[in-house]
Amino acid sequence: MNYDDFISSKATGCAPVGFDPQSENNHLMHFQSDIVTWATRRGRAAIFADCGMGKTIMQLSWADNVAAHTGKAVLILAPLAVAQQTVEEGVKFGIAARYLRADDGNTGIVVTNYEMMD
Repeated sequence: MNYDDFISSKATGCAPVGFDPQSENNHLMHFQSDIVTWATRRGRAAIFADCGMGKTIMQLSWADNVAAHTGKAVLILAPLAVAQQTVEEGVKFGIAARYLRADDGNTGIVVTNYEMMD
């Protein structure tokens, strides 16, 4: 076995388990739209974008698609100040998200601070 074969044998894979996005937010830039589409189709993904690249709109767009597809709530955990900011950004981009301190049993996008996780 040569070295390339050895390295290839150590690779692990993850089959996509997502779905095709049902909607695209018109506030997304092309690269952001591509990232949201990729993450939605993968099903298990992380968006490691740099500061100023629009992580919030991408996160909310992904969550909006998941909530629409599953008919269930999507929980976003964030630091306290960021949780409120995420809800405000949702309003700005036309994505309904609400801040909750306790489960209300409704669907959609729910944002709370991670200290409330218990």
